[in-house]
Amino acid sequence: MNRDRSALASFFVGLLALTGCQTVPRASFNSYLQSFASVKSNADDLYLRSTLAAENIANRPEKEGTVSEKLTELQARKAALETGLAAVAIIDRYNGVLTSLASGQSKEAMQGDLIGLQQDLASLNVQRITKIVGKAAPYLEVVAQGIALFEDAIKRKKFAEAVAAAQKPMIGILDILIADADHLEDLIVQDIQREQDPYFKQISSYGSRINKRLKELKSTPDLDSLLGRVNQARLSMAHESVAALAPQSAESASAPTSADIDALTALAGQTEFAAITYNKIEERVKAQRALFKEYGNALVATKATFAALKGDLESGQYAATKDFIQQA
Repeated sequence: MNRDRSALASFFVGLLALTGCQTVPRASFNSYLQSFASVKSNADDLYLRSTLAAENIANRPEKEGTVSEKLTELQARKAALETGLAAVAIIDRYNGVLTSLASGQSKEAMQGDLIGLQQDLASLNVQRITKIVGKAAPYLEVVAQGIALFEDAIKRKKFAEAVAAAQKPMIGILDILIADADHLEDLIVQDIQREQDPYFKQISSYGSRINKRLKELKSTPDLDSLLGRVNQARLSMAHESVAALAPQSAESASAPTSADIDALTALAGQTEFAAITYNKIEERVKAQRALFKEYGNALVATKATFAALKGDLESGQYAATKDFIQQA
């Protein structure tokens, strides 16, 4: 009987030791870290550029509102951008602590990172972002609820518990960044598109002048060729209000002179130059949208790989426990 009790006690001691072991699923952990590395490399640049774009937008002479209103809006935008960047820094610091745990560093060696993480989390004001992006999700509550849980897990050097306890707060922070991505894209893209405004106005002005002049002149091969160049340039622009010109000569139209041809040739060249410049800026807009798509995909991938890391830890622990029971 005593021997049976001793065997049973040994079984449970071994089982408890097993459930506390720190086997790290390296593949899923590295996948998560790589996904977030893509987020961070893009976020650092995008948040900095968004701050500059917000200042440019606030300083536009055509922007409505008093100086005080513009300043208040700018301060709110900049506060939200600072918070978004701080959220990225928190996840980066948390990942550093997880990496230290996975490598078996002592609690003392991680103390500085842990204190920094606690301070960063305590100072995170997600309401600055939710006011700007217009989301009503309870981000602050989600983040606050999990902080104490994973702080305790980290202090006790429990990798699996640190991952499990951080699911809600870290996923909550990633959701904040996903919600904020559209806001960043709007700021940067609007700032770039503003550079297109003078070239769009030039295209409109040249089109009106060309249209008016061609109505006064009889059609000739030279004029038809010039009109073809103008329309090719206009239709190359990705702008819904820019269409091909189709002037009809008036009954009183006269034959074009060499001066008419020269003037229209100059206008055709100016139209082509304005359209080319407009389109070059449009390529920058497309590049930014592609970059934001990549950034959004990286955020979603980070969420998915972090959840997968938790799943792999749980399934690995279950498999190890099952093997232990079978061997016993």
